[in-house]
Amino acid sequence: MIKTLAVAVLICGAFTNIAYGQSAEELIPFKKLKPELRKELWTVAKRYTVRRKVKEQVIDCRESTFHYLLRRLPMASRLVRHLKLGKYVIKGLEKGGFSITDSEGAFANCEIVFQESNRIVIVARGYIETGIFPKVYGTGVIIIRTSQTKNSKGKDAIKADCRVYFRLRDKYLHQATKAFRKSLGRVIEKRLLLFVDCARKIAVQIAISPKKVFEAMKQLKEEAAVLADFKRRFLN
Repeated sequence: MIKTLAVAVLICGAFTNIAYGQSAEELIPFKKLKPELRKELWTVAKRYTVRRKVKEQVIDCRESTFHYLLRRLPMASRLVRHLKLGKYVIKGLEKGGFSITDSEGAFANCEIVFQESNRIVIVARGYIETGIFPKVYGTGVIIIRTSQTKNSKGKDAIKADCRVYFRLRDKYLHQATKAFRKSLGRVIEKRLLLFVDCARKIAVQIAISPKKVFEAMKQLKEEAAVLADFKRRFLN
């Protein structure tokens, strides 16, 4: 699973430990979650196997555009492939959420569990095969926070910061990894937050040429309602 959530680390920068001043309670709105989900996220965030902070990054797009794409990741991944910007495969699930699969032995079912104008919390449940261990299952909680700013040219941009908690499902394996958590952290560093990279790439393309993205959507035969919504948001 860690793998499937990845490549955005390359965009957001190298991982460091989460600042001590940033508690799980500050990052995750536990009180606004359903009881069962709250319990699950509390366990992951408080008894994590690995936690990471991704260095803040400036992305050349509007904040609303970036969040628009984070809520429509299957479409964003189709656009990434169509525009030859990457090979991400993100599929929508019938019951909501989305799944990510890669060619290197990783899979995750993901769902957005909380969102507001400048923060989104995603839960990912799945597995990964690494050189450290055979296939291992676990749950990741990803918090993405943004703020509107200007880039060096004075144009609209956003600051994005990503925080991640990950816990292995097997409690014995969770304990056994203590000696290997640096190695596990390196795996996470290479493989987390693929969907953030996906949303970033299309958000930048929309900022450069929304018409080009719209034409790509038409070629992909996106639904009429989706096209109309995009046109209203970005072309009027």
